[in-house]
Amino acid sequence: MHWNYFSKGWDLDYGFARAREYGYDGIELRMPPDEGLKQALADIKALKQKHELRYVVLARGVDVIHDDESVRRKNVAAMKDALNAVYGPFGPGTIVNCSAGGIKDGSAAAQEVHFERAAAGFREIAKVAEDRFLKIVFEIHMGTIHDTAKSTVKFLDMIGSPACSANLDYGNMFLTPHAEKDVPTIAQTLRGRIGYFHLKNYHLPYQTQARFLTLLAEGDIDHSYLIKCIYESGYTGLLCPEHPWPGDGHYSALRDLAYLREITRRLGWEKKPLM
Repeated sequence: MHWNYFSKGWDLDYGFARAREYGYDGIELRMPPDEGLKQALADIKALKQKHELRYVVLARGVDVIHDDESVRRKNVAAMKDALNAVYGPFGPGTIVNCSAGGIKDGSAAAQEVHFERAAAGFREIAKVAEDRFLKIVFEIHMGTIHDTAKSTVKFLDMIGSPACSANLDYGNMFLTPHAEKDVPTIAQTLRGRIGYFHLKNYHLPYQTQARFLTLLAEGDIDHSYLIKCIYESGYTGLLCPEHPWPGDGHYSALRDLAYLREITRRLGWEKKPLM
């Protein structure tokens, strides 16, 4: 369960409690600020143990495409320190959901130098992840160089680390004009490269620029087909509904989980861990 379900007005303990109560296997939340990071991570570990959740995923953006080299070096060093801090309480196998910095119009506007800068930065960062057996996943997200399946694979190939893989977020791709939309093509492009899986849904009224976030079962994305294709491509990792929309998380968290359980049962994937 993404912390987005309860991030507006509720404290962390309450969110962890709801994840446990509703039957989620874990929770994703944004990494705390560097100041006081170690204590904040220790507090998160205590909540994980208190509420008997199996997984905690931590998210953090890292600007490694900045024009100023000194800024890039500073950000790389900070991320390496953050990974070491994460390893302490959470240990090997922990997933860290990353981005490589924002760029207007994403990979459609990115130059080769942006990929080169990002890959150089994450080659350093990935060495720490490899040593600690941590998993870095790059969320396929609008406004980044990794906003399509193809550009994400290119970026992963340039890094060349077994610690790095993709966080497939088809909802983000759905809103990115130049991103792939054909699900079998995406599954084939990302085969063997997916390390995590975000899910969200939208209504896009015909011939308008509007978009409306909604429950996983009620939008324009067919998650039964999406999950089937990704599952058949070999992915057996975590599924995480993200809920990036306002409203009552108690209502949507229960229904999104029930919907995902229904899909995984239909696919014969009953023991699928759901974040």
